Amino acid sequence: MLIDLLMDQIIISLSCHTAHINLNNEHLPYKHIIGQVILDKNKRLRMVSIKSHPLNCR
Repeated sequence: MLIDLLMDQIIISLSCHTAHINLNNEHLPYKHIIGQVILDKNKRLRMVSIKSHPLNCR
């Protein structure tokens, strides 16, 4: 399954009605598909935010 293949490489955090996802460069071409699958499987979510670089919080 898609989720089994990606779980080791994708970080997902949930905040209210938003899923924040860190994608590796090799997954970026599939970002729309991944985001749609996450929305379809989690009915309480309204938005998926996909980022390719970690935030620099100090």
